[in-house]
Amino acid sequence: MHAPTLKPNPNPNPSRGCVAPTWPSRRRGPLKSRCVLLLAGRWVYKNSKLSGSDNFERWYRGASRMVKSSVRENIQQPIEHLVREATTQLKRPEAVVKEADVRVDRDSLHRMLQEFEGDHGDKARQGDGDWGDVSDEDVRRMALLMAVYESELKRPVSSLVKGNLMRSLLIQIQKLKVDAGTAMLELNSVMRSQELTLALVAALPALVVVASVTSAFYSVLAPTPPDFKRMAHSARMQAIALERALLLAGKGNVSQEEGEGILLLLTSRLHFKLDKLFTRSGRMSHARRVEWEMIQEDLDHLEDTVCPLATKLATIQRMMRSYAALAV
Repeated sequence: MHAPTLKPNPNPNPSRGCVAPTWPSRRRGPLKSRCVLLLAGRWVYKNSKLSGSDNFERWYRGASRMVKSSVRENIQQPIEHLVREATTQLKRPEAVVKEADVRVDRDSLHRMLQEFEGDHGDKARQGDGDWGDVSDEDVRRMALLMAVYESELKRPVSSLVKGNLMRSLLIQIQKLKVDAGTAMLELNSVMRSQELTLALVAALPALVVVASVTSAFYSVLAPTPPDFKRMAHSARMQAIALERALLLAGKGNVSQEEGEGILLLLTSRLHFKLDKLFTRSGRMSHARRVEWEMIQEDLDHLEDTVCPLATKLATIQRMMRSYAALAV
């Protein structure tokens, strides 16, 4: 239903400036629709089995294969990879370097340094520097070891035969083994987290598609009710326009025939807006149905040409105060 537009009435009497509603022409619409339907029907007949063609079947098979392949490559496989990576993180066997092995090597290094300190207690001194994941005592003992190692290097041949050069070298190798094991444990944890992160990033588009499809299905199965207040804005504006027209007609600013025509036009527009609001805004509750019935009765009073202007003005003002659809 189209809202009428105002057009000057070609009245031979210039003293009566009546306004007559004119409705949009619909003569071109059916002709265009029939032409489109005729061309569409001809195209369907030409590509269907009725004319011996299998185009629809070939197109359907090709489209179904393309959709299945796209879903499998872009949605199914990334999600399966993500699930597999997440479950593998929980079921993954022990790494190449185990934490228990590193702990055993660290304890062995501690005993080596302790025995070395007992054999060279006279040369003990406090050492400075960062020696990795060892205790403070081991730092001091490593400082002692390095001091002995430096002194033994001054006589490498004799120290290698009857000194402590070989022993200090082996202890340093053990220290290197402990540091390497600790670094491998940290690297293993970083690699596991990176694998899961990469799988999540790869599956992110598929998760977005799945979430969008799920949201679309949910909106179809359980649609969000329309905003009644927002949809009633145009009806409230039309009621305000009708109230202003009644005030102007009551003051005698327009002729009686022109005022009645404008009031009938504005009342019909208000009726159209309210009918669209209540009948097309979804399922009505009991309270809204009762409100619509009462509004229809008041609209009948407004459309009554015998009803005085003062009564119509009081009616539209009461409607704007009482009904939720017209309350500002």
